[in-house]
Amino acid sequence: KMFDNASVMILSVDYRGKINIYKLSVDRTTQQKITSIFSQAKSDLVDNKKAIPFDGTYKPEKNEFLYISDFKLDDKIMDAIRNPISIDDYRIINNSFPNIKAIFVGERQEDKELESFYIVFQLFRKEQRLSRGWLNLFFNNTTFTANDKFGFSISDTVECYYNKNRLEFQSFYFAR
Repeated sequence: KMFDNASVMILSVDYRGKINIYKLSVDRTTQQKITSIFSQAKSDLVDNKKAIPFDGTYKPEKNEFLYISDFKLDDKIMDAIRNPISIDDYRIINNSFPNIKAIFVGERQEDKELESFYIVFQLFRKEQRLSRGWLNLFFNNTTFTANDKFGFSISDTVECYYNKNRLEFQSFYFAR
């Protein structure tokens, strides 16, 4: 299955607009769940649908998606896929966790001297973050337990798919 061995990455943009990439340190079971969700979400986004070139005016139907050819991704994203071990873990920096703009997984394939990247991105929404100011309750067998640790959820959708040099999406507003 696609992305089976992919690392889970965080795309963060600081207050100056600088992109930073972090690796989300998770156990193997969690990694497999996330990559499985992203693989299915990629299929839901583009598989068995008609590709329409993006022109800024057309709104795709449910059986279509838009694309931009020759799309240039930031080198930091490609470097993270090339060598995930070199990427710092997502952690507290200067007393807080960096803001999350997107979560992504991807893979790189090499054919002779040509490398291709396949990456799916999930836009991070504020509601995915578990509030530390509230009391978060989690069900465990028969009772709920309180937890005030930092955390967030992963949804079952992705906003865009980078397929070789082509960005594929439903909505440019969310893909950007």
